[in-house]
Amino acid sequence: MTRTHLPHRLIRAFGVIATAALAAGLAAPGAVHAEPTTGPTLTEALAALPVAAEHRDGYDRDLFHHWIDQDKDSCSTRQEVLIAEASLHLSSPACIPCC
Repeated sequence: MTRTHLPHRLIRAFGVIATAALAAGLAAPGAVHAEPTTGPTLTEALAALPVAAEHRDGYDRDLFHHWIDQDKDSCSTRQEVLIAEASLHLSSPACIPCC
């Protein structure tokens, strides 16, 4: 056995052990016949949550100065991140917007 084959064999062994452990856990006698829980159903619990109207009083976007233009190219950090993420999904660089 050479050192180059050791990691592959370890990964295979780990996979076999993990699969066996998972199978043993799924076959545990108590796991299949769990006692039903008491209390409201999920639908009832969600319906009981209070829903309030949204209030934007006091919010002023100009108070948040964290969208800076670090490299002075007239794009804020937010704009640069949005462009970078959009460019991952665009087929042509010509489609990538600029600030």
